[in-house]
Amino acid sequence: MARIGLYLVSIERQSYLLAKTLALGGDQVFVHSELPLPTVLAGTESPGVPERRYFSWLYSDDDFRMLPSEETELPAVDLLIYEMGHLRPAQPERLSAWISKARRVAAFHTHGHDAGFYHNHRADAARLVKYGRFLPRTRRFLLRGGKTNYRLPLMWAPGAPMGYFVNPDFLRDAELRRAMFSREWPTETERPARLLFSGNPEPPVRREIVQTLTGFLSRQSNWPMLRSSKAWEQFCEARRQDEQALLWMVRGEPDDPHWEARSDSIPPQRWPAVLQSADFSICPPGYEPKTHRVIESLLRGSIPILDCPDEYDLDLQHEVNCLVVPKKNWVEVVSQALSLPSDRVAAMREAVRKCKERLLDLGRAGPRLAHKCGLNGD
Repeated sequence: MARIGLYLVSIERQSYLLAKTLALGGDQVFVHSELPLPTVLAGTESPGVPERRYFSWLYSDDDFRMLPSEETELPAVDLLIYEMGHLRPAQPERLSAWISKARRVAAFHTHGHDAGFYHNHRADAARLVKYGRFLPRTRRFLLRGGKTNYRLPLMWAPGAPMGYFVNPDFLRDAELRRAMFSREWPTETERPARLLFSGNPEPPVRREIVQTLTGFLSRQSNWPMLRSSKAWEQFCEARRQDEQALLWMVRGEPDDPHWEARSDSIPPQRWPAVLQSADFSICPPGYEPKTHRVIESLLRGSIPILDCPDEYDLDLQHEVNCLVVPKKNWVEVVSQALSLPSDRVAAMREAVRKCKERLLDLGRAGPRLAHKCGLNGD
């Protein structure tokens, strides 16, 4: 069991995912945040801004140890991962002291690298300047997002994409975690839903995709289109052998704080089972190119339809373990998903199962993440 430190300077939802994934992988994790809990809790109830809520879980999770801000003695660690954010560290001497006690040091580079060329490189350069004093001992960069070629930090040291993981609720709650990461789903059995989308249609980039697909799918007369939980339950109860439908539940009020009780939404407790009932899952981008829908689909054997496979660092390949949308042509790829024969779907689902067992098992995801940061590596 390795000892890993995580030094945070801002509120990032990925921070909780990073700490929790490493801890569930079997390592001992210590977390230090420059932000006191009252600051984090301010605004946690604001709809559409879940980052503060997720980040606040760092202070109450038993799987890792949160270090008090005033603690002077920092533990020696095998690997220290410090956040290289848009803010300078408020306690640079404290970070330097922890770096001096770490065998290996990596930077968690939080810039998503999804803007234009000039903005991307300017943001990269700014972070290198702000964190210049810590670079001499930095041996790896963990990249929140974006390509790994032509990146300024990677001129200093090797880097790897963080990838993405499930919605934090499915790591935080033990019951939800068991449901999402259970290994029990068959490869060959035909599923009642050929295609699935459920959730928030926002932001605008996702809404455009969803609206386009809604129009296309509503014209497919040979596929029943179900738009509510009740309609889905009734279909499953009366379903004849080999009959399939389209489960298409676009939330009518995206910012409804009580969305889990809506008839056009699926609550987290039912989400793993519903994913397991679908051959294909639509995974459009949201506020960033990546989405947790892709990982959750893979975990439940639903073949993801997505447009940025490289962002996940999972060796996702078109027509092998996913369907990749070229040049935003979602209709073309969704049409392909509707026409694939059952034996081809079963073969792709078997490839999804292998991907899940090799890369997404909780016992492997944490060590793989630590290895990207240089633990047990160069």
